[in-house]
Amino acid sequence: MIERHDIKSEEQWLQLRKQDVTASVVGALFGLHPYQTPAGLWAEKTGVEMPRRDTSEMRRGRLLEGAVAQAVKEAHPRWAIVKAREYLRDPDVRLGATPDFYLVDQTRGLDRIGCMQAKTTNQWEFERSWGDRPPMWVVLQLLTEMMLLECKWGYVACLIVDGFNFDLKLYEVLRHPAAEQRVVETVRKFWADIHAGREPQIDYERDGPLIDLMHRKPQPGTEIDLRGDNEMPELLDRHRNLAAYIKSAKAELETVDAEIKHKIGDAEHALIEGWRVSWKLQHQSGYSVAARDQRVLRISVEA
Repeated sequence: MIERHDIKSEEQWLQLRKQDVTASVVGALFGLHPYQTPAGLWAEKTGVEMPRRDTSEMRRGRLLEGAVAQAVKEAHPRWAIVKAREYLRDPDVRLGATPDFYLVDQTRGLDRIGCMQAKTTNQWEFERSWGDRPPMWVVLQLLTEMMLLECKWGYVACLIVDGFNFDLKLYEVLRHPAAEQRVVETVRKFWADIHAGREPQIDYERDGPLIDLMHRKPQPGTEIDLRGDNEMPELLDRHRNLAAYIKSAKAELETVDAEIKHKIGDAEHALIEGWRVSWKLQHQSGYSVAARDQRVLRISVEA
């Protein structure tokens, strides 16, 4: 039985989401999400205190959500586009979703109700991650919303923001029973693993900040015996070698920068074919140290 909760406040909505895996992060359980990992989701749902994530991309999406709907309305004037203001959840699976918009297309007869996920991106990101179809984590998000809404069709609407140009791309998505079953099974396993205390595999390339959050309060006076861990000596050797390389590279960089600064002298800019080089005075405001002005060397390849 699917529950439908009217969203009355952001606080109430956030509390509803805490008890479920939500459509927006389902892709993380398959290793497909750009901003969330399986371990990150596990930590969030097991009570690790996580900082609220609010990136420039998320802010752009919030501010331009209405613009996406308006662009779709211009492309399909006969569609009714209604802002969805409810949270859908399957309490048995502990799976939830907050659709962006509901669509009404009278030409589809009994199946006239659909849902739409609104996204924004820039031209570079669109060419890198979108193209002929949305990223798979976005498709899984919409499929989950359609499943909980029990509708048969939906659209991902992507507005490409490129300076003064706004280009709309629409992708139709139909129900996919096999994918839905996989989502349900994976979410059930996720909650079963939490109940059994089984942690997911850590992605050390992406989960570094997460590890700091998970273990930020050491127990005073305790120690762990890792003499039987065969990976530790290799990791420690790599750490030592990388630290030595970074130290050497930093020293070499400082030497190179010193020579560049000496050649620039009292000038603010230097003319070099194919490069832009400046050494200007920059003011630093005081916080825990006194305010000061210092020169900042900037080097970049000329476009």
